[in-house]
Amino acid sequence: MTTKLEKYYNYVVDDLVNNTNIDYDNGRIIAPFLYPPNMNFHKEFYFNLFSHPSFKPHVISMYGIKEDEVKDLWERYKLSIYTLIKK
Repeated sequence: MTTKLEKYYNYVVDDLVNNTNIDYDNGRIIAPFLYPPNMNFHKEFYFNLFSHPSFKPHVISMYGIKEDEVKDLWERYKLSIYTLIKK
């Protein structure tokens, strides 16, 4: 049985993924929290949360995520994007 919190996490990750544009032709990702607004696939931006300090304030302000939940959401988001890129 899925808890309300798990459903909310799924909603947040789905929303982040839906608001992330993947430009397969040019190998770029444009995510709602990135600055500069796009990164090259080959920089493997999605593997390291600490290389994206804007992710944490974005999910805290946009979704009310607590600091101790940020890493888990990053891992979920990263896996979702990685799956889309590798298709």
